[in-house]
Amino acid sequence: MLRQALAILTLACSLGAGTGDPDLDQAARSVVLVQAETAPGQFQQGSGVVLGQGFVATNAHVVKNAYRIRVLKGDRTWQA
Repeated sequence: MLRQALAILTLACSLGAGTGDPDLDQAARSVVLVQAETAPGQFQQGSGVVLGQGFVATNAHVVKNAYRIRVLKGDRTWQA
């Protein structure tokens, strides 16, 4: 059930659409895209969750060996 909810949440975030569930819609506002550059022109990416101002949680493999990390949400980008 949790895996299905996360899949729906991720899809809704990527499409910019609501899920129809107010709790999932609220959580979706905290989901971001994390891009890590590991070599010039080589990227790996994954999702992240905003924990608070200036704090994003993501999986370690997303940022492993990265020398540059960006966080994206809609048309906004932050350097980490």
